[in-house]
Amino acid sequence: MFFQVLLVGPILFLPIVLEPDVIEFPGAEFRIPYLTRADAKAKADHFRIFVSTDQGKTWKHENDIKPGDDLKFQAPKDGLYWLAVQTVWKDGQMSPMEVRSASLKVFVNTQRRPVIRPREPAANTPGAKEAPIPPPPDETGLWSRYGRLEKTRLKCENGQPVYALKDRDTLITYVAAKPGKSLADYVGKRISVYGHTEADELIRYVVATYVAQAAIDAASEIDGWGEADKKELNRFQGIWAPQSAIFDGKAQEEEVIKDRAVLVIAANFIATEKRVEVTTSSMRIDSSKSPAHLDTTCERGPGKGETLKGIYRFDGETLTICIASAGKDRPTEFTSEPGSGRMLYVLKRKK
Repeated sequence: MFFQVLLVGPILFLPIVLEPDVIEFPGAEFRIPYLTRADAKAKADHFRIFVSTDQGKTWKHENDIKPGDDLKFQAPKDGLYWLAVQTVWKDGQMSPMEVRSASLKVFVNTQRRPVIRPREPAANTPGAKEAPIPPPPDETGLWSRYGRLEKTRLKCENGQPVYALKDRDTLITYVAAKPGKSLADYVGKRISVYGHTEADELIRYVVATYVAQAAIDAASEIDGWGEADKKELNRFQGIWAPQSAIFDGKAQEEEVIKDRAVLVIAANFIATEKRVEVTTSSMRIDSSKSPAHLDTTCERGPGKGETLKGIYRFDGETLTICIASAGKDRPTEFTSEPGSGRMLYVLKRKK
């Protein structure tokens, strides 16, 4: 469960703030999903890959790719890369004629720095966590942005249905399941998919080998919160380092907890170990209670499905949380006596 995992994670780097349209990738090499016209295989001479490291101010021609080959990019170091693909046709025409915008924005993050996503412009409340657990390091695919999966009338050459992953009305990518698998249960849900790009005579699409569903399916779920709780939620955002931790009356030694931290993004508590996400728990608060209530439900990782009831208080940049074990009543005071099964944490915000 989340608050027990909190006792075993190292300290994090300072977070990177990424816009919603930027994809985070844990490796230096990845494939570039690219949709082109149905006649591209026959009429395209090659594809040109352009890269910008200054958010579109200048563009560099990186390399050329022949039709049928994977569009791959090798990042020389961690950082934000904007990528664009230009199709050069056999008649000499180019599409687009001039590269002015990115078709893909990727933050290469081999150091596993924590990422914070700001609110989407059209939303009035924090959105879902948008950084799924990375696959094994020997994989060379790519996580998509989060979007809502929708049905289409398209099918792959192998007969598998092709779905559209959309962010509002904007197409992120087409997606299909591996043979023998199905994505039907994810239709209408907010997900991110991991996989490699394939193409048939009609389209390019991602064959999903991993699917990560947002811990909070949509911002509308937070819209049901009262205005006071929405405002209070903002106080939780950021990285918190434990100053002390007591479980069932037993204090954890300072040497044991000094390298631990927790990241709060939107309404998600994220526990890490070696800079990799271990569990994600969604949260609900009731700031009108005295002391204020905090409930967490583990969405991924050990203790999945368990809801823990607790209380919290802020004192400047210090957050104190007292939470009961699964199935226990909510604490009424900030104590952890032997036999109580309570966990008492004092956390300090990291600058």
